[in-house]
Amino acid sequence: QTYGTEYTLVTKNAISKRSANMVVLPVGTTAPFYAIEYGLSNTKEAENYNLALELDIPTSPTWGNTGVPAYTYGTEPISYFSRVAYFLELESEQYGWQWVWVSMDAFTQNVMNLGFPTRGTGSVVYDQYVDNVNILSNQPQITPCDDSELSGQKARLEFWSYSY
Repeated sequence: QTYGTEYTLVTKNAISKRSANMVVLPVGTTAPFYAIEYGLSNTKEAENYNLALELDIPTSPTWGNTGVPAYTYGTEPISYFSRVAYFLELESEQYGWQWVWVSMDAFTQNVMNLGFPTRGTGSVVYDQYVDNVNILSNQPQITPCDDSELSGQKARLEFWSYSY
């Protein structure tokens, strides 16, 4: 599906749901709708990144000292990188689809240290400033920041297993 393109939905004894709003039509009828792209497709900067680690976070994780479950790894090995980004998507009946993208200059050269730190894995502690932060989101209370606004600026990174 292409963003902004009109499509016709034809139902045949089925009800379809797409993340936020329910679409219900009488059997055998048609209705126009527009495909909406979320998250990464709305984050132009993401085109310049390769996926290193991916994790489906449950509503109530109980990882404790056992560590985070296995990550899904990107399709290409990454040996050198100059920037890192975190992309978080949330979906709920109450709030719909929410996402935030945060990128910054690399603060480590070890891809495995970019995942969620846990007590049981002997993880590292990141409590430092990072440079050239970009922040994008579909949430109005998060002010977007791009390279032009934060060029040469620092932001605080606090990322360890026992924070907050």
